[in-house]
Amino acid sequence: MSGYVIKVTIENLHPPVWRRIIIPERITFEDLHDVLQIAFGWENDHMHDFSLPDEEKRIGMDLKRCYLKSKQ
Repeated sequence: MSGYVIKVTIENLHPPVWRRIIIPERITFEDLHDVLQIAFGWENDHMHDFSLPDEEKRIGMDLKRCYLKSKQ
């Protein structure tokens, strides 16, 4: 199975809080959400979004849905 090693960082915290995780090549954002909940020890009560460097869009997750929004 192919995959990626990614580093996930929580922005605006000092000292930085991050996790390096291995994910499969074909993962949904819903499944990635579940992985992050486990990796950070969360209990599905932290809103977060996904973005890539130099991209203009973010994919947001709240407790009930996934949505696309522009970075601001």
